[in-house]
Amino acid sequence: MNKNNKSNENSENRGDILQLIGQFLATVGDSLQLIGQSVSIKEELIQQGQQAKDQQQIQEQLDSIQAQLNQVQKELKQLKKQVNKP
Repeated sequence: MNKNNKSNENSENRGDILQLIGQFLATVGDSLQLIGQSVSIKEELIQQGQQAKDQQQIQEQLDSIQAQLNQVQKELKQLKKQVNKP
């Protein structure tokens, strides 16, 4: 009977140990998932920042082109005035 008690206690201890290991692995898995989500959010923010920077550069180029067009239109008006003078 003494051997049965020890055998019973050992199998209970093994069960507790396995349960502890399972909980540890679940916690590690949750931590990895959290880290993955954090990295994903950071990457998205970096991408959004890059897109905003690219958009700003494109807007600056468009503004420069618009200024050049305005200058060309102004010069054309002046040329027309000079051509139309008697």
